[in-house]
Amino acid sequence: MRNFDEICQKYNIAELSKNQEDTIQAVCEKRDVYVGTRTGSGKSLIYESMPVVLPGCAVVIIAPLVAIMKEQTERLNKFGFKATYIGRDGCEEEDILNGRFDFIFGSPEAVVGEKKWTNILSDYGQRLKLIVVDEAHTVVQWGMESKTDEAFREMFSHVGELRSVRPDIPFLALTATSAPTKRRKIMKSLCFKANAKVICESPDRSNIKISALCIPNNDNLEETFHWLINDLKEHQSHFPRHVVFCERISTVANIYSVFRKNFGDSSMYEMFHSKTPEDVKEKIRNDMSTAGNIRVLICTNSAGMGVNFHGLHNIVHYCIPREMDTLVQQMGRAGRDGSFSHELILYKDHKGHMKLVDRELLLMVKDSKCRRNVLCTAYVTEKTSVTPSHNCCDLCEKKCQCGRSDCPGTHRAFQDVTIDSDDDTALQRTVTDEDLEILNDVFQKDWIYSDANDSSSDTDSDYDIP
Repeated sequence: MRNFDEICQKYNIAELSKNQEDTIQAVCEKRDVYVGTRTGSGKSLIYESMPVVLPGCAVVIIAPLVAIMKEQTERLNKFGFKATYIGRDGCEEEDILNGRFDFIFGSPEAVVGEKKWTNILSDYGQRLKLIVVDEAHTVVQWGMESKTDEAFREMFSHVGELRSVRPDIPFLALTATSAPTKRRKIMKSLCFKANAKVICESPDRSNIKISALCIPNNDNLEETFHWLINDLKEHQSHFPRHVVFCERISTVANIYSVFRKNFGDSSMYEMFHSKTPEDVKEKIRNDMSTAGNIRVLICTNSAGMGVNFHGLHNIVHYCIPREMDTLVQQMGRAGRDGSFSHELILYKDHKGHMKLVDRELLLMVKDSKCRRNVLCTAYVTEKTSVTPSHNCCDLCEKKCQCGRSDCPGTHRAFQDVTIDSDDDTALQRTVTDEDLEILNDVFQKDWIYSDANDSSSDTDSDYDIP
């Protein structure tokens, strides 16, 4: 396809990957395409190339976060295209409605929920060539209710209704990963046609070592993160960047208070969640996209999308996410440059939480043979052979006999944390007067912590609706 060379010239890249070429070809054939490839594989370039392949065309992109829309809009405008997102500037509304943009980004609440924006799909006529659903896993994760929770943003599950407006336009669903069952749900919700093309990669990242450590249900956060605090104190600005993912805003605030207790006001650590003001988020995004000052970022899944992590080779999960997809997507933020990286899961064997966690994820942290093997089995993919085996996971390291100086390469956290038994005691800890003073100071910032009585807002799934 001759246009492939033109795409490479336009975006200053050496070549397209086979997955990119196959997807672009399928879209040009008006086939729906599901793309489940790892973070950093160039999924966005697929829809960005459409005006090069089909000059004069328009593309509508459904995205979950303003951060994603803003970043992509700025990128595309730098390359000479006309791109915007719904809600960016009220003065642009008329131009959007009149078809003066090549790329229009919007939330499902806008594009599906507001008639004037839904109508642009018809108004653009033959110029509209593609409807994209970015971060497509949100169709299920946010758009559909579960046994225990209502849908967080129900409109995501209604994106497929746009098919009735333009049945002639192909859909492109993009996500870093999703298990086969979740993939089928997404494609069904988006009303994919029978001739749809599916392009998926194994979520296995051979350069990321996976370790899991069971910590006490009543753990003391200062003890749990003693290794991280000590190493940061020792190496300061030279300490390798770490990102600590948590499920709840309150947990983020509690861990943040521990770092504040040890470091005072410092640019070496920060926190990021859905209640963080946009100007603070932007400051963190800018820092994390370069070598920056932040060495430890404590965050929820708000930072899992729309944040480019530069030079990140260490991910920590404090408590297990409920879904394997979430873990894999967040883990995939590390080692995007191909360098050896670590994924550490600090989990509590608390039955109240464990019953909400995916079965495959439970098997992964409790397995006695190989954590990577459980991961690959969950996604029905073949396990990558990792040599030496101590770089595979903390279980394989115990069996490795390579004799190298860095073997077994046990994660630092294992040296400081006491391994827990199956204890189901209540979460209790002694809080000193100094701890209370710091926590009170932290919680004075009303954006840090939502209403303690509002459990639905405390389980954090970030969104910024234009």
